Amino acid sequence: DKKYLVIDVRQHPGGNGLWGYWVLAHITDSPFRRYSQFTFKASPTYKKLVRYYFQLEYYRRKIPWFMWGLPLYKFKEQEDAYYWINRGILESEPGAFIDSKAIMYEVEEEFDRFKGKVYLLTSHKTFSAGVVFAAAFKSSGMGIVVGRETGGRVDFLSDSRWVEFPNSKLLINMPVAKLVLEGDNPDRGVLPDVRV
Repeated sequence: DKKYLVIDVRQHPGGNGLWGYWVLAHITDSPFRRYSQFTFKASPTYKKLVRYYFQLEYYRRKIPWFMWGLPLYKFKEQEDAYYWINRGILESEPGAFIDSKAIMYEVEEEFDRFKGKVYLLTSHKTFSAGVVFAAAFKSSGMGIVVGRETGGRVDFLSDSRWVEFPNSKLLINMPVAKLVLEGDNPDRGVLPDVRV
């Protein structure tokens, strides 16, 4: 029954971008573009990490450990973009680049949708998943972006993973993907429709 909805991502430091897509699916009934490019490099270290992630899933599903070396992931195809990225990582040669094919976000019909006018507030403190949210919102014409340019660019490194150096045992948080969102300029953030 409400006529207006204001979504505030001015202090959004980042997080899981999938939650943002879930929120946007409650604003539109049309599929929307998530990104222009999402590329991962299949380094030997990242392949090991992906193998570990699949093994954790096998453990959670109570699959016997002696079967973990089999390519079981092929028997349970999923809609999730990360499933396909990770499968591509495991099946490719080290050094290859894997592009995500799930560019569009398909909206499920059973959602209750907001039918009024939507405003999105952004600022120079909007980063990472907040920028992903703002870019999808703006490029799909879901409403009006008000505020300042986002702090994060529409072309950035993403999906950090913790990696331990073998000799020093130092831990670093290293991005493993390049994400390019819809935007006017890859060297800029999401630009507001109304600047304040």
